[in-house]
Amino acid sequence: MKRACGIALILFVVLAVGCGGSVVEGSGGSAGSGGSAGSSGSGGNSGSAGAGGTYDGPPSCAGQATGADAHCGESSDRDCCGSEVVNGGQFFRFNDPTLPATVSAFRLDVFEVTVGRFRAFVNAYPDSIPAAGEGAPPVHPEAGWQDAWRSQLPPTQVELSAKLICPPQLPDKPNYPSWTDLPGNHERVPIGCLTWYEAFAFCAWDGGRLPTVAEWIYVADGGDEQRLYPWGDSPPPDPAHAVMLDTPDGQWAEVGSAPLGATRWGQMDFNGSRAEFAFDRYIEGPGTQPFPLPCEDCVQLDSSFPGFAFLDMSFYQAPSQSAAEYVGGALPAQRVDALGVRCVRDIK
Repeated sequence: MKRACGIALILFVVLAVGCGGSVVEGSGGSAGSGGSAGSSGSGGNSGSAGAGGTYDGPPSCAGQATGADAHCGESSDRDCCGSEVVNGGQFFRFNDPTLPATVSAFRLDVFEVTVGRFRAFVNAYPDSIPAAGEGAPPVHPEAGWQDAWRSQLPPTQVELSAKLICPPQLPDKPNYPSWTDLPGNHERVPIGCLTWYEAFAFCAWDGGRLPTVAEWIYVADGGDEQRLYPWGDSPPPDPAHAVMLDTPDGQWAEVGSAPLGATRWGQMDFNGSRAEFAFDRYIEGPGTQPFPLPCEDCVQLDSSFPGFAFLDMSFYQAPSQSAAEYVGGALPAQRVDALGVRCVRDIK
């Protein structure tokens, strides 16, 4: 898998650093080498109505509205809330033998969270704000939602909806918020313009949590297959494998629009589309080690940088800039159109 170092991920102002370098702003992308190819998986189901008609899947798909139903993906026949089991194991982050890691098995959503799924969270807001302690990874039960974070959320449903149509980060750059106040043509497009707090709250409310950096990279690498790209060692990114700059109207591409880019376990849009928030704090600064060691279900909970990690490239990047293992940092209240979320679901 490619390792991106010392570059910013997408065309917006974001504090980011790679390989222990200095903080940078702007755009970029590049470089690294990877391992061997492997096969990809298929999509799973989120839940269904039982004998008594009771829905047992994630709350975001309970209403089966557009973008939160069984019609996602290129063929519109996939569960928008589907998740797949990712078998745990050992691997080298960035294909670097000095960065070994072990992760336990977990479920990871097939698709990035859509506008339609996030609309269910907004419709239930503020009752959808999680209780204290929810959304914690199993190895750190103390790291769940904090009541103090409520002050970082918009107080009302109307204000949250307005915030999701975020302004441009730079005056000379385009801006593509996917949210609309009323359901429209973007319900199957990934949600953007949400903050880290809102991403955390959504996943916790939806019965999951944010992925850790180690979990996300494990999937991007194909685990011990150590892939160069989420789909294998070749071909390089193209519109059939990733929603990127050369994808026509890529900013409005629906989830799963590049099916050949599926990961080993079947997750879509792991390279391109939206960058995705992670659970971990982001470490920055000269001489720092941005990846915890040792790493066994590791989570970075402390940092001098006042923000959190995000991963992946976005629709702003050219294929030549592709680096599926990119790790950058964003302030927790920052809103960016090309930064979204995907949820993990722990295996009980």
